[in-house]
Amino acid sequence: MNEDKLQLAEELLGSHIGKINRKGWATFWCPFHGDEKQAGTTGLPNFGVNIDEGNWNCFRCGKKGGSIRSLYQALGKEFQPRGADYSPVAKKIYKKRQAPSEVDQLDEAISDARHLVASSPAMRYLRSRGITP
Repeated sequence: MNEDKLQLAEELLGSHIGKINRKGWATFWCPFHGDEKQAGTTGLPNFGVNIDEGNWNCFRCGKKGGSIRSLYQALGKEFQPRGADYSPVAKKIYKKRQAPSEVDQLDEAISDARHLVASSPAMRYLRSRGITP
């Protein structure tokens, strides 16, 4: 499990609900819809963040993305990457690079594509037959 991704998700969404499952998914209340005062129709949270890969998905409203960075962007928040150096110089360098580069955009596209392939009906079928990538 990636503790940095969990910490970033919890800073944005609050504490996760229940245990993180064996596939690395932590459950939260969805930030995109009211979840009917944090109860939803089932009384359970509908939003998941994969702490290992960074994917996120709401099973109720359908919002999803491929990285923690994209979750911050979708919520209009400023993404602050984790690193050992939080000096003022490092913060200034980060501020200068704030516009997403082509590499960041390609990384996001690759992450989204991996998420789509992993959640496709074909992959579910292969897993049900005992075939894993």
